[in-house]
Amino acid sequence: AKSADTFQIHAYATVDGTESIVTTTTVEVPEVVDHLYTDDSDATCNRCDYVREVKPVRIETVPMFRLYNPNTGEHFYTGSEEERDNLSALGWNYEGISWNAPVYEGDPVYRLCNPNTGDHHYTMSWKEVNDLRGEGWQYEGVAWNSAAAIEENIPQFRLYNPNAECGIHHYTSSEEERDNLVALGWIYEGLAWYGTLQ
Repeated sequence: AKSADTFQIHAYATVDGTESIVTTTTVEVPEVVDHLYTDDSDATCNRCDYVREVKPVRIETVPMFRLYNPNTGEHFYTGSEEERDNLSALGWNYEGISWNAPVYEGDPVYRLCNPNTGDHHYTMSWKEVNDLRGEGWQYEGVAWNSAAAIEENIPQFRLYNPNAECGIHHYTSSEEERDNLVALGWIYEGLAWYGTLQ
C-alpha cells in the first residue's frame, strides 16, 4: 500500500450455503507527511504534536580572564592566556574567569587604550569607539563577542568612577559588586554585554 491509496474491504457471510457480501468498507491509506519543526531546537512537530529528542547545541566559547592592577586600580579583561600570563608576571593580580564569550557568533566588543594613563575601555558602541579615538584613545580591535541578550545568558554591568584617572570603568556580572560600588560613589551605566556560563 502506498500513501493515499484507497481500498475496499468486504465482509462475507454464508446463508443457506450461499456466500454473500454483508458489508463493504472503504479504507484510505493515510497520506505520509514529514514532521514539521520550526527550527533545529524545536522539539514538537507543528503538524501532529509528536515530540522528538533535541540535544542542546553547544556553542564554542572562550573564557574571559579578569586581572587587577594594584598600582592604578584598573581591571583588565582578556581571552588571551598569553596576555593574562604576561600581565601576571608584571605584577597584575589574576582574579579568575569572569564569564565565557562566544568565539564565532555574537556582536563584537571593542577595546581601546588611553596612551596617557594606560587605561582600557570596552564597548559595543562603534560611535563610542569613534568618540574616544577623537579624544586620543587608541583603538585595539575586537576584544571578544557578546553572547545573545537572552534570559539564560549573563549580563555584564558597566560602572563609571568619576573620581578616578585610571580604571575609570569597571565591568562585572555580580549584582552585589555592582551595588557595593554604587554605594561607594560609582555611577551605574547599565548593561555592557552578555556572557555565557559554558
